[in-house]
Amino acid sequence: MTEKIKDRLDSIDSPNEIEKLYSIFNSIDNGIVPLVHFNLEVGNYVIRQRINNKDTEFSIISELTYPPMSACKGYGRANIPYHPMFYCCTFADDFTSPLPRYISILETSDFVQNKETKGIERSTCSRWDVIERLDLLALPFSTEYERTIPIIKQIQDEWEIVKQEKGISNDALELVEYMSNQIAREITNNDDYFKIANFVYYLLYINEQTKEMDGIIYPSVAAAGEGLNIVLKPEAVDKKLNFSVASLCYLVKKGEKAEVDIVNHSIKQNEDGTLLYELMDDYNAEKYKNEEFIN
Repeated sequence: MTEKIKDRLDSIDSPNEIEKLYSIFNSIDNGIVPLVHFNLEVGNYVIRQRINNKDTEFSIISELTYPPMSACKGYGRANIPYHPMFYCCTFADDFTSPLPRYISILETSDFVQNKETKGIERSTCSRWDVIERLDLLALPFSTEYERTIPIIKQIQDEWEIVKQEKGISNDALELVEYMSNQIAREITNNDDYFKIANFVYYLLYINEQTKEMDGIIYPSVAAAGEGLNIVLKPEAVDKKLNFSVASLCYLVKKGEKAEVDIVNHSIKQNEDGTLLYELMDDYNAEKYKNEEFIN
């Protein structure tokens, strides 16, 4: 009896076994990997967040887009080493869900996820307008998320239809559902992303059926499925997104209580990409001088 795809994948436990991983990917009949397609149309926009380390300001647009190759030395949830991707969030059609600004902070900040911390963390949030349709792949989405917005349920329903299509092998279905659970895992060591990160790379750069796609979409793990994340190829960002505006945000936190304050916003960008910021009308510096927030 042929060994199941899941068992073969489970037996791979180190990034040093990449060849075994790709042999599984390449074993799928005709490279037909069943996935749900999702389009983000012109007129939508995405939000990207960067944490401001101490004394760091982001004043150039190039600092807010995908990182340079030299800064991308390890695995991310959807990128392999030395292959940067553009991580961002988008608005869902359910307006009861958290704002993407907060979702993106959850995804990028260890500070906000620690229930014991208090203080202020600074981050820069940038908005990027979709100027050409983004063609995305959606994994079927694990059913393990605690909270799911309607659009996620819609994609899960579409997956049930895709599963019934002719010509799709059981191995292909098993591979995709395995990887859907991988992208939903909470990880403490980034090397543990190696399976899902290489699968995303395989889909977007190697597999003939899917390599023309711009990126993937998946539910926010940090928000337990209550928001949507997008990961884009750098070339898709350069062609299909246009920088719109950036803001400095303060995450003000006392234990489990947190709020996001917008401090300023960019009002001008020069030809060289540098930005001019202006304080928000309601900015109150005194609010942040409380002794417990100074550090």
